[in-house]
Amino acid sequence: MANPSAGGLPERPSRAVYDWHRALPGYAATPLRELPDLAGQLGLERLWVKDETDRFGLPAFKILGASWASEVALAQLAARPAVPVLVAATDGNHGRAVARVARRAGCRARIFLPADTAPARIEAIRAEGAEIDARERSYDDAVRAAADFADASADAVLVSDTAFHPADPVPRATIDGYGTIFWEIGDVFARTGDPWPDLVTVQIGVGGLAAATARFLRHHAPGRPFICGVEPVDAGCAAASVGRDTPAQIESDFRSVMVGLNAGRLSSAAWPDLATALDGFLTVADEWALLARDALRERGIPAGDTGAAGLAGLLALRQLAAERDDPALAGARTARRALVVVTEGRTDDPDAVPRR
Repeated sequence: MANPSAGGLPERPSRAVYDWHRALPGYAATPLRELPDLAGQLGLERLWVKDETDRFGLPAFKILGASWASEVALAQLAARPAVPVLVAATDGNHGRAVARVARRAGCRARIFLPADTAPARIEAIRAEGAEIDARERSYDDAVRAAADFADASADAVLVSDTAFHPADPVPRATIDGYGTIFWEIGDVFARTGDPWPDLVTVQIGVGGLAAATARFLRHHAPGRPFICGVEPVDAGCAAASVGRDTPAQIESDFRSVMVGLNAGRLSSAAWPDLATALDGFLTVADEWALLARDALRERGIPAGDTGAAGLAGLLALRQLAAERDDPALAGARTARRALVVVTEGRTDDPDAVPRR
């Protein structure tokens, strides 16, 4: 779906959070890999994959947002309890990241999840020392339960990656944290002198990563890359929000294998950037995610189903652009250099559970 509001500039990103991340113990930039054979199959000259399957020792990018958002959330406390409780809702990766941050900061963590969350994801969070509440019907229900718990607890602080109010500082900090991915990419291109991508497909979920993508590329990438957001067919909350000032709420069973994208409402902190800066939104069936996952694993990148969604969108978009003579797809059709982010590794596998 084309975005008729595209063409404006989103919020300008700050490099300060990138510098903060680089000062943390254990920081290392994740690899920016090239897949020349897959690029050739797609009719592209270059295809870059930002590999987030190992970030600060966790198999997903989420700790970039969770670490900075926790810092901001704790700073908001008028009087810090002796042992604060960091509270979060999650489909898996954000909650595990918040639990890891809490453990390292000497805090407790309470994480809310949908009841049908994969056992490996639950156990990975529990292994970080967090209390688990996995009674909710959906991710959106878990978001509400986490917010209610934090509101009712004097020693709790909510570390949410989604917002109901655009100015909520903690979800905004989460987006800022994700920006480190793109500052790293920018440093690579500055060092190598390679041309920048002119096509980017990015997972949406609640929209934080897509917002960080738009903010960086619209202000720092030469030209104007075609940016397309990717969602599961039954979780197209961004596509449903096109033309609206506030995000739409959709109802669904949310059964996609792209578990981390099974959200019914975008973050209000992210939607203004998506509405302004993304060229379009594409919903993809699970078959595309599985095809992309297998393609990545065959090339040595241990992607999970959600992690592969950006590539799934690229595969589907290139086919769609070739089949349809639609002016809205011109940017996707004529592109020669593409970028995707593999946001997570094999997080549903029992072997992904840490042992300590």
